[in-house]
Amino acid sequence: MRSIALLLSLLGLMVSTSMAQEELQSDSTLIEMIDPQEEVLSGPKVESETIIDHYIEPANKGNISDYYFELNDSKSLSDHECRIMFDGYDESLETNRRETEPSEFFSYTHPKIKPHLKSENFLVCKANMSKVGKDYFLKMYFDLASKDASRNYGQIERNSIIRIQMIDGKKYYLTNNYPDPGRIEKYTGHTLYKAVMKLGKDDLKVFSKKEVDHVGIIWTTGYEQYDVYEVDFLINQIKCLKDE
Repeated sequence: MRSIALLLSLLGLMVSTSMAQEELQSDSTLIEMIDPQEEVLSGPKVESETIIDHYIEPANKGNISDYYFELNDSKSLSDHECRIMFDGYDESLETNRRETEPSEFFSYTHPKIKPHLKSENFLVCKANMSKVGKDYFLKMYFDLASKDASRNYGQIERNSIIRIQMIDGKKYYLTNNYPDPGRIEKYTGHTLYKAVMKLGKDDLKVFSKKEVDHVGIIWTTGYEQYDVYEVDFLINQIKCLKDE
């Protein structure tokens, strides 16, 4: 009888363990899109899941919704020079706006296509920051050197997650407030995308002090991670906005 009871107990434990694993797998689908399986095995993801749950809510843009659609031509920054492209009262927004000029944040070219692009990168992301009233925003502008890029990348959806990983290994998750299916630039044939993220007080506190290591983007076709060489990019951008 003891043997039978022990066997039944073991069978029950196997069934309950299997069910628990299925539930965990179902609940962690979004996290696994951002953090590949090998990263999941390195430690618990409770903090990451909490952050995603916090930021996944749609942003309340209020009267600044038009601002997401009106962008000036970008110019490059060099040697971390602080250039402000607008600083004053914005009549269309009915509030003060201070905004830096976009400069290159990161770029990427797959080794297999480097010979075909010569000195040009396949994907270049320029970024800048703005302060509208009391709110801060990080904007990214993606330039992909192909008119067919949307077939492979899809689009950047509203509420999609953008992961900022710092040099110390900690990860922070922002929510894109601007859905962009991509558009073809006439003169170059490149595909252009844009993403806009509102930054909270905690984001500003972290990004003004810590250096960036990687940026991860969820496209509709999947997740990609990019190395950042301008590691103090966010530090300098925030400093520019606050040096009024």
